Amino acid sequence: MIRRITKTLFVIVLAWPIIAGVSCTDDETYVPPSVPSAVSASDGEFATGVLISWKEAPGALVYYVYRSDSPDGFPGFIGLTTNTFYNDTSAEAGVTYYYSVASENISSISQSSVKDAGTRAQADPVTWTIMIYLDADNNLDYYGVDDFEEMMDGFMAAYNKGSMGNLDIIVLFDRWEDQEIPDWHDTRLYRIGTTAERLEGNGFFDAPITATSTTAELNMGDQDTLYDFIRYCKTYYPADHYALVLWNHGEGVRSTGGRPGTSSVKSVCIDDSHGDSLYLEEIQQALGDTFSSSDKLDIIAFDACLMGMVEVAYEFRSLADYFVASMNYVQLKGWDYERLFSNMHGNMDESLLTPADLSFHVVDSYRSFITSTLYDSGQTMTAVKLWEMEQLKASIDSLATVLNTLEHNHHLTSDNSASPLEEIRDASYHFYESNYLSIYYPYYDLYDLCTGFDESGISSSLSNAAQDVVTSLGSAILWTFGQIDSSFSIPSYAGSGASAPRGLSILFPRGNRRRWDTSEDSYVSYYFYDHWYTSYDISGSEEEPGQIDFCTYDSDTSVESWLELFEAWYDPYGENYSSY
Repeated sequence: MIRRITKTLFVIVLAWPIIAGVSCTDDETYVPPSVPSAVSASDGEFATGVLISWKEAPGALVYYVYRSDSPDGFPGFIGLTTNTFYNDTSAEAGVTYYYSVASENISSISQSSVKDAGTRAQADPVTWTIMIYLDADNNLDYYGVDDFEEMMDGFMAAYNKGSMGNLDIIVLFDRWEDQEIPDWHDTRLYRIGTTAERLEGNGFFDAPITATSTTAELNMGDQDTLYDFIRYCKTYYPADHYALVLWNHGEGVRSTGGRPGTSSVKSVCIDDSHGDSLYLEEIQQALGDTFSSSDKLDIIAFDACLMGMVEVAYEFRSLADYFVASMNYVQLKGWDYERLFSNMHGNMDESLLTPADLSFHVVDSYRSFITSTLYDSGQTMTAVKLWEMEQLKASIDSLATVLNTLEHNHHLTSDNSASPLEEIRDASYHFYESNYLSIYYPYYDLYDLCTGFDESGISSSLSNAAQDVVTSLGSAILWTFGQIDSSFSIPSYAGSGASAPRGLSILFPRGNRRRWDTSEDSYVSYYFYDHWYTSYDISGSEEEPGQIDFCTYDSDTSVESWLELFEAWYDPYGENYSSY
């Protein structure tokens, strides 16, 4: 294969254009590869280069990337790759280039794709503070220690390369009393550098954190702790750019509780010592007290399971620019922080990284880690442009209106039967492992769900509405990665925009199904347990708050939003708290 690539490269350099359909020298017949489609070049987001991505071309073994200085200019060869993306680090900042891609297999080389314009950002020196909220006060303590050590190793590796001088990594680290690794189990504050320097809390926190304290115990599930941590970092480590990483278990938009009237676990950052964790609303409030729509957090990221949801990203649309999370479960080791920090500067000093550069790097370092250690795991990671979330919500709400127009009956059944639209939902890529768990985690890959609607042939209005969602989703995706998941026939992918318009999941209750609820002494719809899926504040007594911004609805009887679709289908008599 190496010899074949070398020969092809010689032909490309000396004899452009390549003629598709060149046959092999033997008598065997091969199918030529398809021309790469949906080629997308970044438009000034990245200072590290121009990032080009495209859809996988059936039959391709390798891709050739070309660049010209004008739309009709001669396309010069700049590189080859077996991936569906390529970073042009040789591009000059501020210059617009035009990129095309060709594919090759053992048979021949395809024609070149349609060109797309791309530009490298002009980089000015900046400073960064990365705030890591490392809540290991639970059964992930072992992995918290492991990740903490990775952070130190990664920093040293980068430091030895001559970088990291314009970046501070501040870690609030809370450990579990029942940890596997004995040492300490309180809450400590660190600055990661050539050593892990313990810091003075200087009265910012509810517990007396000092450089030598051994008994300070903070509740990491309290929004005040998160607020104090951010405020501390901004006070003592001010920077041009800030990134916040929330490390722990994650459960997406929902909680794992049961019926209305019972308390339950919240969304992320479980603190076992205090029996507490963080709601989305609490995270939003902590950010709202430290950042604003005119002074946004650059990146909010979750090293936690299932947080890559439309509803979660939408919650932070006015307070942060980029959102990084996984829509699937994250394997126990979480991010590879040594890989992340040791390669952080890429081909330039880390002080020249834009927020888009760092967001991309988080996703791509996870891709590199997963593809080198696992196979067929279905692991995902996505970076999202939060300013695109309003349009994505609008397209999803329009889809809800169309879905209700097609099927406006109540969808309440006694035998768990599903309508054609619900069958499409159930067949879509999802992140629950059984019917029972679908009560609590009815999360679906939004792209796969909409592709099912689009290809169903049910109606043109449904196809158009589903395509609009996919287009809006593609506009919101800065960069995404997914490893192959053969159990769902999901191929691996990596890219952005139209080349890979996926990476966020969405809640879609299986309200047509029923189960016996002993407290109610009757059969209830699965949707009965989704009372928390509302923009209302339903806290009080033992109730958990809703306050999910995405879940809008009004008092009229028309379906105009995603939530109102479920209310119309599964709660026509207003039994849930979110009824309208």
